Amino acid sequence: MQKPTTTRANLQSQRGASMLGILMICIVVVLIAVLAMKVTPAYMEHGKIKQAVVAAKSGGVQYKISKMPTKGMPTSTTLLQ
Repeated sequence: MQKPTTTRANLQSQRGASMLGILMICIVVVLIAVLAMKVTPAYMEHGKIKQAVVAAKSGGVQYKISKMPTKGMPTSTTLLQ
């Protein structure tokens, strides 16, 4: 059986990725990114709801206090008046 010959022109035409291949990879990456951007907020909200249900079942609501600037915001005593 005879070996296929490789010529210089044949090697140059088969070198590197084709434009169509790169375009297909970019399309797949963009579709995965869009799907992740749509699913992530719903997944995070589900986690927060699950955490709230577990806290409610345990007999109390547990709040995480964040240190946000309160300048100009009403305090709890002014809200009660």
